[in-house]
Amino acid sequence: MENAHEEAVLFLVGSKADLEFYRKVTAEQAHEYLKEIGAVFYIETSAKTGHNIDLVFILSFSSSIEQLSSCTKNIFQTILSGI
Repeated sequence: MENAHEEAVLFLVGSKADLEFYRKVTAEQAHEYLKEIGAVFYIETSAKTGHNIDLVFILSFSSSIEQLSSCTKNIFQTILSGI
């Protein structure tokens, strides 16, 4: 992506998975685009049904944690253990 930081982790999220009948982009096309932009994963979601909504946040949070330095990671874990 042109304006993204070089260390940015990109995710491709398709919405309205509950409206399969109206689909304009196939899963195969989404995976091709994922490769083009260098995204880490592709996931389909539905806010209406809640399908994969939690998973998107869990995966993005997990990927963010992986990007942190070990020092920052330890600080973050210490903060979370105090909550």
